[in-house]
Amino acid sequence: MVQVDPMSNKSKKLVQEIYNAISLADGKANAVNKNIEELRSEIYRIGLQVQGKASGTANNLYEQISNLSTQFKALSSERKKLNDCAEKGWAHFYCSFFGSIFKERIKSCDMLMQSITNQNLQLNALLREFGARSQIEIAELEQNVKNVESQFADNWDAVLQPLRELCQKISVKQSSLSNFEREHLKTPNGIPPWIIFGHWKLLFDVMEFKQWSETVPHLIDFPFTAPFFDVGTHNKKRIHSLLLCLLFALPVGMVELTIIDPVKMGQSIEDFLPLLDIEKLVPQKRCLTHPDKIEKALLELFDYSAEQLQTRLRSTDWLRYNETNRENPLPYKVLLIFDYPDQITSKGATYLKRILENGMKCGILPIIWITEDGLDQIDQIESRANPADKALLDVMRILQEQGQHLGERYDDEGGFEFPRKLNALEAKFVHESFPKDELPKYVTWIAEAYDSD
Repeated sequence: MVQVDPMSNKSKKLVQEIYNAISLADGKANAVNKNIEELRSEIYRIGLQVQGKASGTANNLYEQISNLSTQFKALSSERKKLNDCAEKGWAHFYCSFFGSIFKERIKSCDMLMQSITNQNLQLNALLREFGARSQIEIAELEQNVKNVESQFADNWDAVLQPLRELCQKISVKQSSLSNFEREHLKTPNGIPPWIIFGHWKLLFDVMEFKQWSETVPHLIDFPFTAPFFDVGTHNKKRIHSLLLCLLFALPVGMVELTIIDPVKMGQSIEDFLPLLDIEKLVPQKRCLTHPDKIEKALLELFDYSAEQLQTRLRSTDWLRYNETNRENPLPYKVLLIFDYPDQITSKGATYLKRILENGMKCGILPIIWITEDGLDQIDQIESRANPADKALLDVMRILQEQGQHLGERYDDEGGFEFPRKLNALEAKFVHESFPKDELPKYVTWIAEAYDSD
C-alpha cells in the first residue's frame, strides 16, 4: 500500500521555515550593507569636500596672481615710457611729472604682492588644518566600517545556525544524490511533498576580500507542475540526476519509465540499462528507437491520460486521487525523450503535445532532451511552413513557455529561480551530480527493490 507522506503538512511547514530563516539572514545582511554604504558615502563626501576646498583655494590664488601679472605688465609699460623720455632729452620733465606717481604705483604693487603672499600662507595653513580634521574624520569612519564588518563576522554564524538546523531536518527526510543508501529505497515515507534536486549557494560579499556563503537544498514541490527539458551539447547528467532523485524519493513500485532514444539507441541511459530488465519499472523492457514504436508509445500515454481524466480524475488530480485510493494508487509515469524531434512523427508530436498540456494532472512527467542538431531541425521545419509539422513546433513552444529548463540559462531565460526575493544575499543554483563510481550500486539497489516489490 502506497501512502502519501503523513508528515506532508509538517514537511511543507519546514520548507517555509527554511525560507523564512533565509529571509531573516537576508534582512540582517541588507542592514549591514546599508550601514557600510552610509559610512562609505560619508567618507566619499568628506573627500569631495576636501578636494573642492583645495580647488577653490587654488582658483582664488590663481586669479590674484593673474591680476598681479596684469599690473606688472602695466608697470613695465610705464618704465618703457620713462626710458623713451630720457632718450628724447625731456626725461627730467617727464620724470618730475610722473616719477612720484610711478613710485607710488611700484609701492602699491609691492604691498599687494606682500598681501597676496600673506593670504596664500593663511589659506594653505587653513587647508592643512581642514585636511587634518578631515583625515581624522575619515579614519574614524573607516574604523566604524571595520567594526561593523567585525560584528557581522562574529554574529553571522549565529544567524545561520537556525538555517543549518532546518536543512539538517530536511536531509533526514530525503537524502541528496551523494548520500543515497539502500535503506532510502526499502523504507519509503510515501509520496513526498517535494524533491531535493541540486542546491542553492547563498553568497554575501560583506568584506572586500572575504565572501560568506551557505548551502541549502533546492526543493521542488511534488508532484511537479511543469515538464522538464534540457538543451545543448553537454552530457545528460542533469536528466540522469533527476531520474535518480525520483527513483529514490518515490515509493518503490510507483514509477514507470517510457524511454525514447532514437539516435543513441539506449546509450543515452547506458548506466541505467540494467533497469530495462524490470518490467514493472520499464513496461516495454527496452528503449524505443523506431518511429512506429515511438508513435505507439506516445499514443498509449495519450490514451491513458484521456481515460484518467474522463474516469478517475474527473474532479481531482493524481495526488489527491492517490491520497484517497491508497490500496490501488495510480503510477507516476516518467516519459524520457532524447534527441527531440528525431524520429518523432507528426502524429507522435500531436500526442506529445496533448501529454504536455494534460499529462501532469494524470501523473505523467515528460523529460525532454534537445540537442543543437534538434534545434536546427526545428528551424528547418519552421522554414518549410508545412501544416503537417505544426505539432512539432507546438511542442517546442509549450516547452519554452511552460517547461522548466534544467540548465543554468536558456535563451537568456529559464533555469531555476530562487523562490524568495533577496536584497543582499545572492542565490546561485548549483547542480548536484551523482558520484559516477557509485551509480552501478545505486542502479542495482533500485533494480532489486523493484524486482522484489
